[in-house]
Amino acid sequence: MVDTNTTAKKVRKSTKPAAATQQQSEELTRMLDNIEVQYAPFSSLFIGDLNARKVPHSDEELRGYADSIRAVGLLHNLIVVTCDDGRLEVVCGGGRTKAIGLLVSAGEVDPDKVWIAYKAVPRELAREVSEIENAKRKDMHPADQIRNFLALSGEGKTPAQIGAVLGYSQQHVQRMLKLAGLAPEILDGLARDELTTEHCHALALENDQNRQLQVLEAVRSDEPGKLRATSIRALITAKEVSTTDQRYQFVGAGEFSDEQIRVDLFSQVEGGYVDAVLLNEKLLAKLQQKAEQLQQEEGWAWSQSRLDEIRYWGDDSLQFKLQTAPQAIYSKEEQRQLDEYTAQYEEFDSYCDESRAVEKLIVESPRV
Repeated sequence: MVDTNTTAKKVRKSTKPAAATQQQSEELTRMLDNIEVQYAPFSSLFIGDLNARKVPHSDEELRGYADSIRAVGLLHNLIVVTCDDGRLEVVCGGGRTKAIGLLVSAGEVDPDKVWIAYKAVPRELAREVSEIENAKRKDMHPADQIRNFLALSGEGKTPAQIGAVLGYSQQHVQRMLKLAGLAPEILDGLARDELTTEHCHALALENDQNRQLQVLEAVRSDEPGKLRATSIRALITAKEVSTTDQRYQFVGAGEFSDEQIRVDLFSQVEGGYVDAVLLNEKLLAKLQQKAEQLQQEEGWAWSQSRLDEIRYWGDDSLQFKLQTAPQAIYSKEEQRQLDEYTAQYEEFDSYCDESRAVEKLIVESPRV
């Protein structure tokens, strides 16, 4: 019989952008600083799709902007793209533009007066500039960032190129693009703050948008008023096993194709999930292979592989003769450590990865 207890260690990769990435972002900022400031009337401005911020400012925010502009003028220039018809599409400064619109509607500002400061940037750099400048003004809403990254990807830019310009790691860009694949209804819920990024991380485990919505509705029905990301994750992976599981570690990642692994980009250990039935099939095959290998190497007359340990009762008691394990004898320090592990284990309400780790420490405690 083969008894295995192996755990492969993961090496966590750094998510910090490289120095070259930061340099490219700084170069774009310096380019903006060197662009000449020009002036235009409100009537020539409009807010299009190039502005990275899509989640609307609150009425209170816009009124605050309007009060500031009324009192001291426009302190920060807008950033625009010049259109073929001469109009200016606002890339950064949508909130200030809307606030000026309030003043125009109130009759306090002449829409044709040339006084609004702006800098014009090339259209091909508009989204990158909008992302950087909006991040300076105020933390962008996650929904805005997700949609802007998707737009940049749609322009043909790779995750590495997007990260290089905006100063993000490639992994961060890949995560944002993964979230961009969520159903539009889910992203709208995120924009309205009805869902959190944690909810979206869990829903992103499922690629099918219809299934995403079904899972979300099912969990909402089961947990009215209290939507938990852990429940979403559990429902999506109900028939699967985590790649952190010792059985998966024993079989090895190389035994599974990319299509057979549900990758979790938002896992701290960069793991995923595999089908439980498929894992057991591969586990039995690997155990049998190991059993036959040991039989040959050590000269045993027979070998047998199995998923569970031998029991003292039932069919096992008829087939095997098990010797009683001697009573363990611990030193004072070993007993103190064992008592500490036992106390930790008893604090868990349910069986989980943490409880398994403590249980392993108890089983592997040194004994005489």
